Amino acid sequence: MTSRPSNRILGSLRSADSAGVVRIEDRFDTTVDDLWESLTDPTRLARWFGEVQGDLRPGGEYRTYLAADDIESTGRVEACEPPRHLRVRSRETDESYRRGRGVPPFDAIIEATLTSDGDCERLAAHLDGTNTVDVEARWAELVPPYQELAAAIER
Repeated sequence: MTSRPSNRILGSLRSADSAGVVRIEDRFDTTVDDLWESLTDPTRLARWFGEVQGDLRPGGEYRTYLAADDIESTGRVEACEPPRHLRVRSRETDESYRRGRGVPPFDAIIEATLTSDGDCERLAAHLDGTNTVDVEARWAELVPPYQELAAAIER
């Protein structure tokens, strides 16, 4: 894996139909098939994201547990076209929200489109083998640039 600056942001933030839309783009020094497996194999997901259990086929329902944040969510696979396109919808459970300190539960849609580009994030760390991301430090690093983007939308 090639190293990349940890503060690199390739994203945008906007509003569409009264909902916030965050678009993040990144490049990984791996194959599309390997990246797809990192996004869809429960064993590999557990290493960089969280525990995932359930039916991971289109229309299937699943549960996630993010131990680092003590968040439980339920979700549904809306699209799964290996190895190029994945779309899931998830929502934090009410029980998880009550014991936490975040925003009220909302539907989150995560859509991944993978393309080959010729030959930091926790996924990047997982793929390059370092997997030593300090979640709180990374969050603190990413929040200010996105707060600036959000402020520009509100004007």
